[in-house]
Amino acid sequence: VMRSVVNKLVEQHDGICGIFVGSDEDGYNYIVGSKNIDCREIATKLREKLSARGGGKSQMIQGSVEATKAEIKEVF
Repeated sequence: VMRSVVNKLVEQHDGICGIFVGSDEDGYNYIVGSKNIDCREIATKLREKLSARGGGKSQMIQGSVEATKAEIKEVF
């Protein structure tokens, strides 16, 4: 379901589109996509700054992160 939503968002918007599902206490699963920005760069930033796990291709990444909503927003 998350992937379908991100695919629809990417079709309709330029830039970065993503969904983070979870909580500050339990962590978040994420999917991030873009038609004109290399999402692997975002994956690298999430790993470097928040020790996120995951990866993907230039158009879409997915994974998980043990961080707060505020910490995730800072990366973006």
